[in-house]
Amino acid sequence: MLNLQCTCRILLSLLLVLGSGLGSGSCGKVLVWPADNSHWLNVKSILEELADRGHEVTVLLSLSFLGIDPTRPSRFNFEVIPVPFTKEDMASLLEDFLHMWLYELPNFSYWETTSRMCNLFSRLLSMNKVGCDSVVWNEELMKMLREAAFDILLADPVVLGGELVAEKLGIPFVYTLRASAGNTMERLCGGLPAPPSYVPASLGSLTDRMSFMERMKNMFFYALQDVVFHQVFWREWNQYYSDVLPVPFTKETMAAMLEDFLHLWMYELPHLSYWEGLVKMMKSMEVFLTMSKQICDGVVLNPRLIAKLQQAGFDVLISDPLSPGGELIAEVLEIPFVYTIRFSEGNTAERLCGELPAPPSYVPASTGGLTDRMSFMERLQNLLFYALQDVVFHQFLWKEWNQYYSDVLGKAALVCRDFVYTVTSKVEGRTF
Repeated sequence: MLNLQCTCRILLSLLLVLGSGLGSGSCGKVLVWPADNSHWLNVKSILEELADRGHEVTVLLSLSFLGIDPTRPSRFNFEVIPVPFTKEDMASLLEDFLHMWLYELPNFSYWETTSRMCNLFSRLLSMNKVGCDSVVWNEELMKMLREAAFDILLADPVVLGGELVAEKLGIPFVYTLRASAGNTMERLCGGLPAPPSYVPASLGSLTDRMSFMERMKNMFFYALQDVVFHQVFWREWNQYYSDVLPVPFTKETMAAMLEDFLHLWMYELPHLSYWEGLVKMMKSMEVFLTMSKQICDGVVLNPRLIAKLQQAGFDVLISDPLSPGGELIAEVLEIPFVYTIRFSEGNTAERLCGELPAPPSYVPASTGGLTDRMSFMERLQNLLFYALQDVVFHQFLWKEWNQYYSDVLGKAALVCRDFVYTVTSKVEGRTF
């Protein structure tokens, strides 16, 4: 009898423990960026499982969507997007694509196949872009989607734009499948390992048991798809994404600036006088610092990103001092920071901010071209270089950045003072 009572108590305790977890899970809100026909059937099974688990599912549908009628009762919510083409237009395009894929491609040469595929994809992507326009440029719709506070966006990669909508909403996204000709997106965007001698390209009709000629064909298919995607698709969509998500400068602008700087440093400076070199360096640094400030704006003036970083609970920020702003982000996040290298013209930041001992008679200034074995004239040159760099940094660089830091922090701020304060006051008591 005693054993039975003990057993009942144990079972009751176990049931109470298990029951305490009921209802503690939270259901999320899922936004869906679908593709039509068979792709919809694929994602529909995923959405039904999500609905079974209590998640709220909202599907963005264009008026031309063939796979479902949004007016009929459904477990999902539908947000219909107006587009300037009809279901008949979409059906005609898909019929042309299927007819070519099933009946024409086996009889075409490789180049004919590529040409026909590019033409069809061009038509499809034009309609795709119009659908994107109807969402990302619709301020009323975007406001409604933001207010809905979705947790994640489920996107079919066959229809481009899902990741763009997720970016504008500030939410993560997940692809429903992995599909691009020659694994192009997966390799070049996702870093998928795919050596062409071993991994057959998707849509290439090869298996993992390839002869030498098939391996050559596979490698050629990979290379061709890379060219097609870079030159035909990505260039156009890169521009489209840049128009929707405006940035003050592009990768090409940054690359051109760095190329000009390296050319000046390696080929021009040795043949210029000190003053000519200084003037050119100042102009180059002005362009670089303007870009750096725009990059900082994208972080410290983005409250949604700052809130996300604060919630992540970082312990330390590792910053490259050549890119100003790392210490400002650390100050906003209220965490310590560590520089990856020690570098400034004439050791200026290290001496004036970090109080680095650097008597000019013994310590050669960085980038000054001198060693620790200096003649009397070289010591004078070193002293002049130190003094000149102090004037340049105080009058031209730090004054501007002091004002920028003050504007961001909402209080009077000095770059050097906040460097020292952030490091000394917040590292104390922490172990890394």
